[in-house]
Formats: sequence, C-alpha cells, structure tokens
Amino acid sequence: MRQRIDLDGTWQFLADPEEVQEPGRLVGPEIPVPVPGAWQSVLPAYRDYQGVAWYRRAFTVPAEWSWQRARLYLGAVDYATEAWLNDVYLGEHSGGFGPFYFEVGAHLRPGTRNELILRVLDPPAQHPRVPRQHILQGKQNWYGDVSGPWQPVYLECLGAHIIEHVTITTQPDRRTIELTAEIPTATADMMLSVTILTPHGRLVAGTAHEVTDALWQTTLLIPNSRRWTPDTPYLYTAQLVLTQGGRTVDEQHVRFGLRTVSAEAGRILLNGEPLYVRGVLDQDYWPAGRYVPPTPDAWADQIRQVKAMGFNLVRIHVKPPDPRYLDLCDELGLLAWVDLPYAQELGAPGWAELRDTLRAIVRRDVNHPAVIIRSIINEGWGVDLAARPDDRRRLLDLVRKAREWDPARLWIDNSPCAGNWHLDTDVLDWHTYQAMPDHWDRWTATLDELAGRAAWLWSPHEDSAPRGDEPLVLSEFGIWGLPDASAIEDQWWADTGWLGCVPAGLADRFADSPLTRVFASPEQAIIATQHAQAQALQAQIESLRWRPAIVGYVLTELADQNWEANGLLDMWRQPKYVTDHIAAYNAADVVLVDGLPPAVCSGEEVHLRFFLSRYPQEPAEETARTLHWQLDPKWRSSQFDLPPGWADEAPPGDLIELGEARFKARQIAHPRRLTLTASLRDEAGHAVLSNSWTTLVVPPVIAQGQVRVYDPQERGLADRLAGLGYDVQYWPGLIWPVVATVLDAPVARHLERGGAALLLLDGPDAIQDDALDLDIIPRDGPPLDGDWISAWHWLDPAPLGVQLEAGFLDVPFRRVLPQAVLAELSDPWGGLTTGWFNEHFPWLGQVRAGDGWAIVTTLRLIEALAAADPVAAWLTVALVERLRRSC
Repeated sequence: MRQRIDLDGTWQFLADPEEVQEPGRLVGPEIPVPVPGAWQSVLPAYRDYQGVAWYRRAFTVPAEWSWQRARLYLGAVDYATEAWLNDVYLGEHSGGFGPFYFEVGAHLRPGTRNELILRVLDPPAQHPRVPRQHILQGKQNWYGDVSGPWQPVYLECLGAHIIEHVTITTQPDRRTIELTAEIPTATADMMLSVTILTPHGRLVAGTAHEVTDALWQTTLLIPNSRRWTPDTPYLYTAQLVLTQGGRTVDEQHVRFGLRTVSAEAGRILLNGEPLYVRGVLDQDYWPAGRYVPPTPDAWADQIRQVKAMGFNLVRIHVKPPDPRYLDLCDELGLLAWVDLPYAQELGAPGWAELRDTLRAIVRRDVNHPAVIIRSIINEGWGVDLAARPDDRRRLLDLVRKAREWDPARLWIDNSPCAGNWHLDTDVLDWHTYQAMPDHWDRWTATLDELAGRAAWLWSPHEDSAPRGDEPLVLSEFGIWGLPDASAIEDQWWADTGWLGCVPAGLADRFADSPLTRVFASPEQAIIATQHAQAQALQAQIESLRWRPAIVGYVLTELADQNWEANGLLDMWRQPKYVTDHIAAYNAADVVLVDGLPPAVCSGEEVHLRFFLSRYPQEPAEETARTLHWQLDPKWRSSQFDLPPGWADEAPPGDLIELGEARFKARQIAHPRRLTLTASLRDEAGHAVLSNSWTTLVVPPVIAQGQVRVYDPQERGLADRLAGLGYDVQYWPGLIWPVVATVLDAPVARHLERGGAALLLLDGPDAIQDDALDLDIIPRDGPPLDGDWISAWHWLDPAPLGVQLEAGFLDVPFRRVLPQAVLAELSDPWGGLTTGWFNEHFPWLGQVRAGDGWAIVTTLRLIEALAAADPVAAWLTVALVERLRRSC
C-alpha cells in the first residue's frame, strides 16, 4: 500500500558556477534553503545567479519499507535536474514546469539515514550546451528567475502493482462518467473496484470487475448527480482499490466534477448553458517566493478576493501553476484558463520541449473541473508566425494534437495582439491596451472590429482554419493604478523598469514636479491614479457588455508585478480603490445606462435609458419589480415599474431594455460631479442589483466681447469662438491680444513687441518659428501614449480662475486631452505624467517672449468644440478670459 514521506522543508544549498563539484565530494559552505523555493528568492547573494547549484538533504524511512518499491516525486524543478540517492545515480530530467519521478526503492536504506542530492542547472544565456534563450522560462526574464525545486518533493512507497494514472471524463447530460485506469503490470488475478462518493462521503455509485489489460475502463451512472459550476463547486471522489488474489495492493483517490465546456454558435457553454467569461489575469508571482506563495492558504485567500470582485475565471499566465492552486480553484469554484510557458527563441528543440511540457501538464491536470481553457502560445512570443512557415505548421500540428490529448477543454493556438494572429482556435481572443480616457475612440473602434470578426484576427497566409462561430473574448486589457510607494522603495526591483518607468525615488520626483500644484502629497496623487483606474475600468468593461457578440474578457491584472502597476491588488494582495467598486459592473447581470454623457451643461435635459446585460447561468434578478434611480448629491430621485415579463425568455447576453428617465441639470457656478445610481428592487423595496455612474456638470458658458483670431491654416477657429458667443474679428497683426492656431513669424514679432496671445498648438504644423523655444512631441509611442504604461493628466485650475476638484482628468475630458505634449514650459498649468511619475510633459502653461507673453496649449479644443463638447467650451472660455484679464 502507498505510504508517503514529505521531503519539503530545509535543504542545504551550494552554488557551483564553475561546474566542478561532484556529488560525493561537495566542497564549500552550504546554505540552508527552503524547498519548495527558488534560490533567487531566498538568497540575496544569488538573486541574479544562473548556473549549477546543488541541493542536499538527509531523511529516514520506516524499516518496513525494506524490499518495497518506492519513487521520488518532484513536482517541478527549474531547469535541468540530476539526482543521486545514497551515492547512486538516479537519472536526469529537463524542463522547469512539469512533474517527474525516479525509481528509488532499490537504493533506499530503510530504518537508517539516507541522503538525497540534486544537481540543478538553470543555464545562463551563453551556456555551451543549453542556451537560456532556447528553454521554456515564461516571464522569468521579466520578473526574476525561479531556479531550483519550486514545487513539492516527496517519496512514496508503492507495491509491485499500482494504479499509475486515472482519467475521468464526465457526461453530465447522461449523469455518467467514463473512468480509465492505467495499470501497467496487469495480471489475470487482479480486480479493480471503484466507488463514487459525494463531498459528504455518501456512496452514490460503484462497480468492480477484473483487470484484463493495462487500460481498465468503465462507465458509471451517478443518479441524482450534481454539476460542478463556479457557484456550486460540487466535487465527487472516486476511490479505486486494486486487489490481487483478494489482497489489496494499491488504492487511489481522485476528485472530479461533473461539467462540460464547449464552444458553439459564438458562445462558450458551461454545462450546456452560455457562460460570460469575467476573467482576471494572474502572473502567479509572489513578492517573497516568486512562484511560491507564503503558504498554500494564500492561494485560497486570493481566490476569495477574486470571486468577491465578481470574476468567475482566472487566467494563469504563461506558466502551468502548482496543482495545489488548481485544487483550490476546484474547491472554491473559480474557472481557470492556463497558458504554457514560452522560450525567447523557440527553435526545433524548444518546440519539442513545449510539446513534452504540454503533454505532461495535460496528463497531470486532466481531472480538474476548474480548467476550461488552455492556450499554447501568447502574443507570438518565441516564434515568428509572420515569417516562418515552419512555426505556423508546428503550431497547427500541436493544437490539433492537444485536442486529442484533452478534448474536455477549449484550446487556443496563439493568444494574439497586434502583429500576430490565430491559425486554429476554439476561442477567438485578442489583446489591446488603450489609454483611458485619451484613446476612447480607438478603444471602441477596436471592440467594434472584434465584434465584427475582423480579418486581422486570422493569419493572412491562407493557412488558418476559421469556422466563423468561435466565441469572441477580449483576453487582455488594463489600466494602471499606483500602489503605496513606500512599500516598494526597499524592494530589489525598485530601480528596474521599462522605458525608464522605475518606482524608486517616487517621493523625491513628486516633490520636484509640477504635480505639487494639484496634490498636497505623493500619497494623494497615488490615490488619484487608483480613482482614475476604477473609472477607466468601468467604462471599458461596460463598453464590452454593450456588445453582445463579445462573450467575455480577461482583465490585466489581478496583482501588481514588480514595476508593473496595473493590478487590482498590489503585490502583497492588498486592495486598491477599485476592489470595493468593481463587483457592480463585473457581474453576471449588469445594469447599464445609455444617454448619460461624460459631461453635461447646466440647464441641459438628459434622457436616460436603462438596460440589463444578462447571463442567467448565475442567479438572475427575476424578483425585481421596480427600477429606482437617484442623483447625488441630493439632486433628484425617482422610480418606475419594470415592464411585465421583463425577465421572461431573454436569451443570455441580450440587452434587455428596462425603461427611461429624464432629468434637467441644475444651474451651477462651478463644475460639479454628479453620481447616478440605478437599483433594481424587489416588492419589499430591497435592492437586488445596482450600478453607479458619474457625469460632470459644467457651468453655463458666458462668452461675450470681442476676440481677435489668427488662423492662417483655416482650422475653423473663428466659427468655433463665434459659436460660443464671442464677437470674432480678424487680427491685423497689431498689438491686440490674439487667439492663434499657429506660432509663426507674425505671432513671434507680436510677442517680441509686448503682445499677448493664446496659442492653440494642436495641429501638426502649429510651430513654424522657434521664438519661444517650444518643441511639440507627438504621443505616438510608449510611454507617452499611455497605452500600456499608464499616463495621467493634471490641470491646475487656479491660473484659469476656475474651480475644479483635485484629481487627474478623467472621462469628461476625453475629447480635449492632447495627442501631443510640449517638451517643457517654465510655468506649466497642466500636463502629463507617466508611470511612477517618472516624466512630466506640459500641455498648458505660460511663456515669456521679448516684452510679451503667451498662453500655450496642445489641448484639442478646436476639434472638441466642433463636436459641441461642454468641457471644451468651458475650458476655451476660461482660457480666453484669462488672456483678456491679463491685457
């Protein structure tokens, strides 16, 4: 019978950079280290070490293990492992993510001391035999290496005949399971019995019959069976007992859930019911242990956080997880999408390793009901799908083989972004990162193209295999919200980052930055980034729900990772502002509002239409009878009855119209933010579902008097200002203050002579004279674009003589935010900051020139005025009046 000895705990570690040590003669000071663990995470002196290291530990086994078969199991060791037990060489294994074992029974010394030695090679880039860039690593080159045994190690005593592996395929519609047991040493006198138990230990099915060959198969009916779902994660246990000649020789206990997953007619079906994927990406890195959490309970706590925020799926990114993580997903009801790791350069040996790793992970995790999706390549990393036909052919071969190995999951060939695409996939997914609110129009255009099954989703080389009904999922998007910077300053990675996006020194940078004009402290500015993140994510998620053709999303990401700050939690799994709000719009059923503009003018009437985006696989809201809505702070509230039968026979994913409402924005003197809350309420008046949105009410525009305009590029400035109410006159070049769309020689002379100007420099050729030493920088690449490394806009209202609450500019300002910034200004009034407040670029301020001065901005005011944007009107008048007051 099986007996297990856990070998986790303290081992002795010895680095061997010259690769000269021998297992019987290890020379040098050995260091105690924990296993599981990575040497880089526990030994600061070896944080960047790549090469050979030795692990040693002693143990004893019971005396009754004499003459018994035994195995040494290693969950995962990165990367190449050789093993010795009591000076006997056991063998070798390569690959850092899959399980393996060595037969050790003949070499154990029962009842006395045994010594186990592992030689682990995690190769550096220029290793002569195993170049690092060609092995599967996942994101270790991003977030830090993970070398050594990072999953459990244990010994197991076995009989001569064992149940090697069990696969359970469920068919919930038929209330049956198909069970296959592998028994390599099957003999004619063997019998295998199976009993199925509920989570409470009640026997519900069983069978027993002879073992006639190495594959023993049976079909069992489970009466009154219950299905596994995220809401009801019901797990059965199959108990298998192998006997020989009437004597028990082995037992296995395997947990499973009755569930199916499929993709049909543009939907993902879980147990035959449409599923809307509300996923979050998890790098599964931890601050102290990298791949190893502080305790297994940390995974459970994290899963509870994920579910509390409304997510039903976690995408474990470019690394197969520790199976204990998946055990908890099974138990707690969280769907899992699991990626394979990648190599920097996936040549022919790398493809072989990828195939072997995939096969091992599929075999290991085949009975986890939580795992519903697997992907093989991410964003084309390590391959060149565009230029290498062999890569495309290998990927096609592997995804088709994967479906044979594991038909109970959905398979994705390559989870793509711009520059790569799909060849053959069960889920048609895509990645995009767009700055919010700057690139709202680009974001919505991308979603429209995705919903329309754009041709760019597929290979252009006539070798793809689209079916035309694959479910559409946006599988990566996200926005940054900075965490508490004080917790990060002492971290080893604090001075690392991409494109200068480095956390270290944030407080000093803040103190020397123009952000001090708006925020009293760096902590206040950090909280403002989190508020901006929350509002942006709500807008993005709700824009997905408005498009029923898209049946899910995966948000990047669950927790910050080193210098990446797009987590909903920080690295220590502490919540950010968004975590208390996201569940309202990240749910199976979501209330939506149409007609509430980001900004509204005082006195304007607003016509609202309320909808429900519904996926009734999870508890529906049939008990709701009324919709109650209110405007805060204390503007107005009302309610209306929901239409009869509103919840009847509505197809999942459809938008159900609930009713309409109207309100008129009050007259106000200063901009004011309103919160609209809509709640579905039952007969007792209790809210069963609610959501909230904000709008900015701006004061009435009072534009009067004469304004001189200079617009040689004919951008329509005169019409825009006249539309606001100004008496617009042509600028004759004299000393009168002027509003101009260009800085050219006439404007430069005007300023030199003591004139004043408002320069709206948002055009491509707006600067034609270097009199002011101004440089315009287009925001067409990172980090200025703000798409992946987020950027935030600030505005000091004091120089404009207006009132505006402190914070970064958000959705109401999306039409005016600039697509270009200025290199610098001596007196900035508004601007852009990137990343960890690493760089600052003004887009509004004052400059001196000769005896004159100018207000300079790259805000897109002219374009936004043409769209009748109320924020543009309010800002334009404020700037014109500032010009006139100063002259």
